[in-house]
Amino acid sequence: MKRWLWGAALFSATLAAAPGALSAEAEWTPSGELGFVNTTGNSEATTVNGKLAVEGRYEGWEGEAHVSGLRGENSGETSAERYEVAGTARRDLGPETFLASALRYERDDFSAFQSQGSVSVAYGFRPIADVDQTLRLEVGPGIRRAQPRGESDDTNLIGRAQGRYTRTLSDTAQLYNTTLLETGTDNTFLQNELGIAVDINESLALKAAYQLRRNSQVIGDKEKLDTLTTINLVWRPRR
Repeated sequence: MKRWLWGAALFSATLAAAPGALSAEAEWTPSGELGFVNTTGNSEATTVNGKLAVEGRYEGWEGEAHVSGLRGENSGETSAERYEVAGTARRDLGPETFLASALRYERDDFSAFQSQGSVSVAYGFRPIADVDQTLRLEVGPGIRRAQPRGESDDTNLIGRAQGRYTRTLSDTAQLYNTTLLETGTDNTFLQNELGIAVDINESLALKAAYQLRRNSQVIGDKEKLDTLTTINLVWRPRR
């Protein structure tokens, strides 16, 4: 518990040390997305997923945060329910390098892990920063508190790595791939999302994405791998 509190304090201290990122002059950009599927007849199923996010940059600082949720029902019974909140603060060391701290918490009522939360620090670099494509990589240590389904929670040291690649396909289309790896003695969690977003107008876009999530340790009849395919409507302020 003490290690977990120490990690949370470390993340908070990083944000507190970022007056520029929290400045009123920072350029913050909000966005939101929503997807909905409903079937009736021989089968009745409903799935809703959504996400609210914000990102900003100011004088060598950049930050991003999001909260997302997924809920599904089949014939009146809940078949999926997952919520996640995450945030990252980065401080540039140079044109290509930076330091980062990250916080992530998720709760999944149908996964092998009922909840997982982590705080971490990282060193990162941007090997690609062109007009039409970017690549950002970061790696570092962290602390994770996880609760396997039906068991008590446990706190462990982890190694964390994250990468994000974007490529502009045209004036209205962008491809992206985001990978997150958290590995420790109790479990290795891998998440990858590949997607494409196509602008409808200056404020709306249509996004299709395929996400896979894998836990190396599971209990009972739970599967190690979960996948999610979504088609969402995305809103952002007029550019």
